Amino acid sequence: MLALQNAEAVSNAEQIMGELKTLRAWYYFDLIRIFNRIPYFTEGEDVNTKPNDEFSREEIFSFIKRDLTEAITALPAQKSPVGRITRTTAQAILAKVCAFTADWEGVKQNADAVISSGQYSLYANFGDLSKASMNNGSESIFALQCSTANDNAHINWSNLLNCTYSDGNLYGTGDDFFYGSQNLVNAFRTNPDNGLPYLDGTFNRVNVTADYAGTLDPRLDFTVGRIGFPWRGHTYTAGWCRAYDTYGEYSNKKAWPAPEEALAAWPWGANALNFMFIRYADILLLKAEALIETAAGTNAATDNDLVEARNLINQVRQRAANSIDGSYSPVDLDPFMAEYKVEPYPTDYDGNLAWTKDRARMALRMERRLELALEGNRWFDLVRWGNDYLINTINTYMTEEAPLRPYYNGRSVTASEIFLPVPLAEIDNANGLYKQY
Repeated sequence: MLALQNAEAVSNAEQIMGELKTLRAWYYFDLIRIFNRIPYFTEGEDVNTKPNDEFSREEIFSFIKRDLTEAITALPAQKSPVGRITRTTAQAILAKVCAFTADWEGVKQNADAVISSGQYSLYANFGDLSKASMNNGSESIFALQCSTANDNAHINWSNLLNCTYSDGNLYGTGDDFFYGSQNLVNAFRTNPDNGLPYLDGTFNRVNVTADYAGTLDPRLDFTVGRIGFPWRGHTYTAGWCRAYDTYGEYSNKKAWPAPEEALAAWPWGANALNFMFIRYADILLLKAEALIETAAGTNAATDNDLVEARNLINQVRQRAANSIDGSYSPVDLDPFMAEYKVEPYPTDYDGNLAWTKDRARMALRMERRLELALEGNRWFDLVRWGNDYLINTINTYMTEEAPLRPYYNGRSVTASEIFLPVPLAEIDNANGLYKQY
């Protein structure tokens, strides 16, 4: 019996070490995506002696991958209890790290491990992403756990300032800090002939406003509030907006369950909805991206990887199509107010619509924007797609958004502004160890 207890203790210790290495990798991954150079230290080192230029970015990414690789061998295959880090959690994080470093074979290997585990699937309806009752469901891979138990000690604290002002105090009087842009809203336009997004760059030539008469991807009305349209069974109005004249509408809707699931008293918007850092749709799209980037052929007629990538993207689009249901509770879509049309990419392309490698890449990047909007992925996707792509995308956005948001007039971003500067207070406190990058 003692031998069995000792073996279990060793196993538990290994599992906890795997969890700790996964968390350390995640936190360092977050830092290295935000700052150009960071200090890196592990247990037993004196943090007061560690400069932020001791290791290159490439070396730090290798440390992150090492932690995750070691964690994968120590972590259990299944969640027990729910919310705990497992092998597939570490593999999903590693897939994202590999994508950030353009290690496409690593993306495929780790995304495949997650997909083939059989533990995950897309929720039936896009609206399920915003239901606390679906916490740790089949789409959730890595999530911040929230709860209204234990005197509300573990509510969604980190998101409260983003809660809508909510006229009528349905959530309480929030600060409504996190908005979608008109550019983002326009990206959900679809071609009425085929239900596909405008990949040719023309999506932003028409504003989706109250008088818009074209077709839309239904994910729009699960993602942002639009004045006069349903919001979790209620109606979103200008009174929900923190400063309508300055920032317009389009409060972040995805992060909020129905008001009935939130606490009636302060803090505003307090609820038990988990925040998913990684969900299954993200992994499907990363696998598709890796297949596209490594495809040897130039079109789907000659390259099976491009065919598989299309199939993965279409899984995500089909779920969006399945979500067009005005009776789904709580109500977020009104088919009498908007015409929703979204279709998978077909297999019988010809001419300019052929599923070439270049078109597949455009489709993948648009799909990540639509599917993962306002979930914290967009900026980091732009960063990993290259400085030129990021700078052109952001500067075009600012120029085109400026007529609606004058604070963008004359603004631009340069390569030196992609990463945040090292805070001056940290440089001062580091006694010469930290350098500005």
